[in-house]
Amino acid sequence: MRAIVVDDEQMAIENLKMKLASDGRIESVETFRSPIKALDYLKDNPVDIAFLDINMPIMDGLAMAKEMKEIKPDCAIVFVTGYSEYSVEAYKMHVSGYLMKPASAEDIKNEIDFALETMANTQPPADTPLRVQCFGNFEVFVHGRPAEFKYSKTKEMFAYLVSVKGKMVSNDELYRVLWEDEEITMSKKSYFRNMVADLTNILKEAGKPEILVRQRSSMCIDPQNLECDYFAWLQGDPVAINAYRGEFMFQYSWSEFQLGEF
Repeated sequence: MRAIVVDDEQMAIENLKMKLASDGRIESVETFRSPIKALDYLKDNPVDIAFLDINMPIMDGLAMAKEMKEIKPDCAIVFVTGYSEYSVEAYKMHVSGYLMKPASAEDIKNEIDFALETMANTQPPADTPLRVQCFGNFEVFVHGRPAEFKYSKTKEMFAYLVSVKGKMVSNDELYRVLWEDEEITMSKKSYFRNMVADLTNILKEAGKPEILVRQRSSMCIDPQNLECDYFAWLQGDPVAINAYRGEFMFQYSWSEFQLGEF
């Protein structure tokens, strides 16, 4: 792993660098007293884990972490600070860890363990039958490959069913979501039936037809049978929590109503 340490106190930098260098999994440690210089370094160099002080002049660690998430969204961020009052704000940013100074070698080892576990679990194996990604854009993967929907609105319909977490949804509600204020004509209803058949075929291809539950003029998905980052987040899974970057089903305007949960 490649690490950086950012702190305005040289003694704190040297202490943390020594403990990181003693861990055989850390290949390199770059240190910075300036968050701005550290951000410039991040733009052109690979970094797996960053240890940041919070209370720094010019730019504090919280502001730096926000910019880091734009530059290196997959980099684990660990705050190492003498101020406990920032912990709530830090975890709202879905950082990897929060350590109080002076951080022990065992605490640092645990953060490296967690970062490595997160990296290993970010990409599920290719033989996963069906996986749904809600963070960022909504995507569906069948055996590791993007699902090939016959109609683009089939994918949007599936996204909406996932977003309501198993609630039974009437056809009329789905019409309003998919076509908003447009008139629902007979041709649209015929198109909708084709979409349902399209989704059914995708789920059958994945060997997961039981995920779609249908009743008369309504349907839902069974969350218990669906591998999904959003559902894992709801269960408090640390990998899913760290994967959330502030965007949820970004391509659909109606998804903004769900962001209140995060």
